[in-house]
Amino acid sequence: MHLLHDHGFIHGKVAELQDHLAAHETAGGLHADGRHVAPHELAAIREALEQGRQHEARPGPDPYLARDPLISLVQSSLHEHAVNKLGSEAVARGDAAVGDAFTPADIAGWGVDIGLSLIRRLLHGSHRFEDHPAVADLDDTRARLVLFGDWGTGMADAAGKVIDQVRRHVEPADGEVHVVHLGDTYYSGTPLEARKHVLDLWPVTARESDRVGSWALNGNHDMYSGGYGYFDTVLGDPRFGRQRSHGQPTSWFHLKGRSTWDVIGLDTAYQDPVAAFHAGHLFLFGRLGFLHGSQAA
Repeated sequence: MHLLHDHGFIHGKVAELQDHLAAHETAGGLHADGRHVAPHELAAIREALEQGRQHEARPGPDPYLARDPLISLVQSSLHEHAVNKLGSEAVARGDAAVGDAFTPADIAGWGVDIGLSLIRRLLHGSHRFEDHPAVADLDDTRARLVLFGDWGTGMADAAGKVIDQVRRHVEPADGEVHVVHLGDTYYSGTPLEARKHVLDLWPVTARESDRVGSWALNGNHDMYSGGYGYFDTVLGDPRFGRQRSHGQPTSWFHLKGRSTWDVIGLDTAYQDPVAAFHAGHLFLFGRLGFLHGSQAA
């Protein structure tokens, strides 16, 4: 089992991170992104992390992909720290050395890096929402739509098997094809995860993009880090060039059929902010669905 997918390892590091945040509370807070994070805000983050641990106290099925927004952000931060320290290939292989990036003796190193990464993402807010859908014609007499979701896990073997099946429906088609990811890039949709878990494995090549449409919906995991990996990295890729409105990437779309089918892709994940401090508590919105802007109309 890859350590970054191991429930016990992740929750152990969360507990160490909580202790580290508590030390900064006692020391009067810390600074992140030019802002002072007060002791009561650090306490709120620490308490929210504890709630996340309690919500997911049992290991459940392997691999462990957290559902809680903060635990997901910690997984992203642990992953990026390991990549920076050991390199992406060693982390992708799941080398035993991954654990060496998080030694108890170096808590002052990795704890500060991950704590600041977590806090920055909480404070940064969400990507701008484009309140107009992308619109494209759909030849509904012979078009083919291939839909799949919860796919951007970073587990290349399993994700690759899904893509092998997608390619079976893309390559032989002699008409219009649209490939649609229904959302969720794990752990929290960071730009690194968007590149490695979605774009690097995407089943449509640049040469095929004239014939095959690429579309991606937003998911709660994509929003945990503010949606920047989704909006800027995934939708910024030329293969997703159809998913734009007023020159901007947009998280919802309308494929307009000529006679029979209308296909509407809605963004039920967008929220700004994803998290907010209120009355000394940290409120997280990742467990709820939304229909932002004018989508309902």
